[in-house]
Amino acid sequence: MAQRVFLKESSAVHSYRYDPDTKVLTLWWKGSPPKAYLYFGVTKEEIAGLVSAPSVGAYVNAMIKKFHNYLEVPK
Repeated sequence: MAQRVFLKESSAVHSYRYDPDTKVLTLWWKGSPPKAYLYFGVTKEEIAGLVSAPSVGAYVNAMIKKFHNYLEVPK
């Protein structure tokens, strides 16, 4: 299983995990309460963009949420 990566510099995203075999991105969003979402069909190139983006939250909203199915992980 892929390791969870913590994003201390992001004000919106707490951490993520990416599985290249299934192309599933799990994002843990900061907030009250914090929420986790699964994004399906995400490519390695999109993950590279996420990691290098000046704003991770803006990148996810513009480049991942608009183009991939996703669902909230129930608590």
